[in-house]
Amino acid sequence: MKRSRFYKHQKWHKIILIMIFLLSSGSAGQPTAVQAAPPAQDVTNVSTRYHFSILIPPDPICAGQDYDIIVTPLKDGDGKFKGQKFTYDTKNLVGITIGALVKNKSIGTLSPSKQISGFAWAVANALEDTDPQENPGEALFKFHAKKAGETELYFEALINGQYVAPAVPIKVVNCAYRVTMKYKRKGPIDIVTGSMPGTLIKSSDGQALTGEGLFTFTQIVTRLPPPCTYSISTLQSPTGIKANIVNPNAPPLILHLSFDYAEATQTTIAKCKLGQLGTAAGQDTRQEDPDWFLDLPEVDFQEPWGTKKFPALNGGSMWITVVPVAP
Repeated sequence: MKRSRFYKHQKWHKIILIMIFLLSSGSAGQPTAVQAAPPAQDVTNVSTRYHFSILIPPDPICAGQDYDIIVTPLKDGDGKFKGQKFTYDTKNLVGITIGALVKNKSIGTLSPSKQISGFAWAVANALEDTDPQENPGEALFKFHAKKAGETELYFEALINGQYVAPAVPIKVVNCAYRVTMKYKRKGPIDIVTGSMPGTLIKSSDGQALTGEGLFTFTQIVTRLPPPCTYSISTLQSPTGIKANIVNPNAPPLILHLSFDYAEATQTTIAKCKLGQLGTAAGQDTRQEDPDWFLDLPEVDFQEPWGTKKFPALNGGSMWITVVPVAP
């Protein structure tokens, strides 16, 4: 039999979920596979079982993404020969109608709600060919992960009068967030504001999330006695962000964010009117570290997501917005 190319996907886990239905009497116990079945007349305690082979993608399952799930109904026999249990004659079943649903639809959805085994290869390739030789009993479903959480996928079929309905646990995680930051401090002689546009932090393994944005600060001198004026350039600090969920199994979720503010160049120009002596000007350029006035290296951000206010140094405030997004 020519194998479907779905079986060639090396990264997929194969979960064999078995519901055994005895069509004739047989002894209990775990079957042991053998290379070839013995002569039929010598086999005792013969039984037949129907079950599903279910291929699901590896972790992480990311919110906002779509994933293929392939379900194959199987039939095989159990027997006993000279005291040894074995499984033999496994067959993929074509033409079986399989229903699909999700226990918690707020976590994700499955489509279509029904599929006929043997059509997965044709559906994936937009072909009309449903030859069982090309489609060994596969049924293709699409799982859309909507938001982070845990639920179960149900697949059911009536095979030769027997009801098969395994449940597959699945966990959806937020693999990416968009983080926006704003800062403001009003001092006795100046006002400092800062902003970092929405910066994507994402994970490749479902655990640590990382990203880098540009935090731009502006300082305006508001109260200095004449005859001097000051002009201060913006401070643009590349800011690294690291994050991880500290309680993935105990909602509400808490996202721990840590920030690494890089030093950046800032220039101050002073001009002073000296009466009959004219105007004197001076310039000072130096490396500044935003952390000295922010003093906000890390925060814990708890659901619900959105915008939250955090205190910073010297009466300043930081507004941080966190929104889950598709990676």
